[in-house]
Amino acid sequence: MFLHRRWRAPGLLLSLVCCACGGDPVLVIDITELAPSTVIVGNDASDDVRIRLHYIDGDADIGGGTVTTYDCRNDALTSEQVFPEVASAEIVAKEIELEGELLIFLTDVTAVERAQPSQCVSFGKAALAPDELAYCMRVSDSAGHLSNATCSDTVTIVTP
Repeated sequence: MFLHRRWRAPGLLLSLVCCACGGDPVLVIDITELAPSTVIVGNDASDDVRIRLHYIDGDADIGGGTVTTYDCRNDALTSEQVFPEVASAEIVAKEIELEGELLIFLTDVTAVERAQPSQCVSFGKAALAPDELAYCMRVSDSAGHLSNATCSDTVTIVTP
């Protein structure tokens, strides 16, 4: 079974595709892409980023949960979004494993005051150079189960 959902919020678009499979209840995530490789601040055609997040949810209740995004340039830049149900009540009741990708679009990335990124460092991400950008993420499902933390590779951020 394939599900495709889109959800829009100011500055954020979530799009995901998932398939139902059997398995043990787990919630595992991995950032598989951060694009583009260069973000140009103030250039509307080049200041948006796309994060591709792979997930496995062992009991189908990821819908209604949250995705927390940590900007590794400054701990104050953390956002949390609730995303829509991705499985029917029947699939959730049967606790069927879901595996898929979540696309997260962050628009209008801008220059920020850099601060010690303790949250990202605690997730294993090395401190960034002044011209680097990276994100870490965690997901919780609708039952409050928390995933592992995962961090992106770095990309270059240019401030003209």
